Amino acid sequence: MEESKSKSMFRHEPIESSDGKPTYNIFKGNQLIAEVRGTNPASQSIIPMRELNEYEESKLHEYIGNLKEQVE
Repeated sequence: MEESKSKSMFRHEPIESSDGKPTYNIFKGNQLIAEVRGTNPASQSIIPMRELNEYEESKLHEYIGNLKEQVE
C-alpha cells in the first residue's frame, strides 16, 4: 500500500469540520485543489478549488474514491 501512495499525484490532509464529517483538503504538489467532506462516495461533497485537465480530474476522482481505504 505504501508504494501506491508514493506514486499518487495527490495527497490529503485532515481538517476540522463544523458538521462532524471527516473532511480533507486534497493537494496536488503544494496546490490545494479540492476539499472533500465525508468518506462515503454516495454522500460525500467535493468542493473544487482549482481547474484540472480531464486526466487530472479523472485521477482525482479515483483518488477520492479510494480515500476511505487510505484514512482507515
